[in-house]
Amino acid sequence: DACLMRRLLPYVFPHARFVVLSLATLVVITAISLLRPLLMGQVVSAADARDPGQLMRAGATLSVLLVVTQSMAFVQVYAMQLGGARAMADLRRDIFAFLQRLSLRYYDRTPVGRLVTRATNDVDAVSELFASGVLNAIGDLLGLVGIIVMMLRIDVKMALFAFAALPLVALLVNAMRSRS
Repeated sequence: DACLMRRLLPYVFPHARFVVLSLATLVVITAISLLRPLLMGQVVSAADARDPGQLMRAGATLSVLLVVTQSMAFVQVYAMQLGGARAMADLRRDIFAFLQRLSLRYYDRTPVGRLVTRATNDVDAVSELFASGVLNAIGDLLGLVGIIVMMLRIDVKMALFAFAALPLVALLVNAMRSRS
């Protein structure tokens, strides 16, 4: 919800460098992951041509690419977790300050367990947004757009043929989802 996101921005903005680093590495990881199928194609071609030197080069390149991707994935997750944890610490600090300003009459009328549960569960839910929600959605969207671009770049006719099957797949998925 956009209204809630606007309310969270003051907590995220001081730690924006971590979020920006995480998003930047996410873009690079997505780009690199789009290159993997091309390299796998080279490995298959090299194996088909029975050229051991080319096969070793393609295999080594693929190995380096995987190590780089995993290293960047660590940086990406770490930066996002760090930025999210710091933003949530600021949010918890403000919630605590708010609770300190409430009158004693409020505490007489409201069960303490309800306040504690509300404060901890809501902050944990927002923290989960940083941990996986938004980032996974952005990564999946970037990956999908990249896959479509790569498919069209490699072979337009084959890509359009594959895209023609999408309405049928969507209908089947929708039917199965409604039955589930």
